[in-house]
Amino acid sequence: MRNKISSANLRFWTKNQSESPDMITDMIINAISDPLFILSTEGEILLCNTACEDFLKMSVSDIKGHHCYELVHKLNDFIEGCPFVRSMRSKERETYKANIDGKWSLVTIDPLINGEEDVVGAIHFIKDIDNIVRLDAAKTNLVGLIENTLDAMASVLLDDTIKYWNLGAEEIFGYTEEEIIGKNARILITKEGIPHYEEIKEKIRAGEKVPRFESKMVAKSGEKIDVSISFQPMYDERGVVIGNSFIANNLTPQRKAEQELLHYVTEGTMRLEKPVEIIKRNLSDIKELLISGKLDSHDLELLLDVQISNAGQIYDNLKELKKEIAAKQKDLPDEHTRFLNE
Repeated sequence: MRNKISSANLRFWTKNQSESPDMITDMIINAISDPLFILSTEGEILLCNTACEDFLKMSVSDIKGHHCYELVHKLNDFIEGCPFVRSMRSKERETYKANIDGKWSLVTIDPLINGEEDVVGAIHFIKDIDNIVRLDAAKTNLVGLIENTLDAMASVLLDDTIKYWNLGAEEIFGYTEEEIIGKNARILITKEGIPHYEEIKEKIRAGEKVPRFESKMVAKSGEKIDVSISFQPMYDERGVVIGNSFIANNLTPQRKAEQELLHYVTEGTMRLEKPVEIIKRNLSDIKELLISGKLDSHDLELLLDVQISNAGQIYDNLKELKKEIAAKQKDLPDEHTRFLNE
């Protein structure tokens, strides 16, 4: 950007405020909330607004006459790559981000050009962007977390158009971002899985959150996936609801684990029930024979050996089942793992 200015105007701008007949100019400059300096071609501060007082903790009268690098950077010369020096050469606007006293600022230098295309000074503007920079950094970190979470996260407009799709969603449903963005979200929904989808949309339009519930959704492969899902409204900069964002957790591995657990419990019951029933019946018969006096010690010893053998067979069956469980189940508590491997 190039600012045309005459030498007479520059001299007028740099007069002492008490001598300036143009109070409107003073009001305009001082109405700017960010620090603004008028510099000579050597970087000397000729004029500044009152915002500079808060920025430098000095009065306007003390600021004038110094070089910008003295007061802003506490140096004896221009910093390397100084935008003021570059602007004096390029005769164009130069900017850079600087961390000044622990806060981020955007420094802008606009050269002042006279009618002969000579640089006669510059406008030095310092914009506080600390909150913006830190917010951007926080957003970047948040985006990183969202992108790399194992949960599926997506945003959907009120007309069901998918606008955002993270890596977790890609992993769970099989669609890449390029394949799914712009598609209708109903390709993920089954009637038996989310029969009340229209009710959910009405709640979203009203700005209500929909608590987490379990459902079934459809993957790219056509597979029905068990998920735990929640919805919340998505707003634009006006605060108007424009859609929803949903978070879905894949329950399929959990369901498979539950099925395997059911299988092991059933298998264990089947292996125990019949042998234990036989042992119980035999021990009852042994008891009756002892009471009636029809059983001598030798016969008793033989019958008990048989029951011990039956119990040993049950024990061996359970050990075999424990090995099967230990081989297939990896994420078990340590005490369970030790028990299964005994």
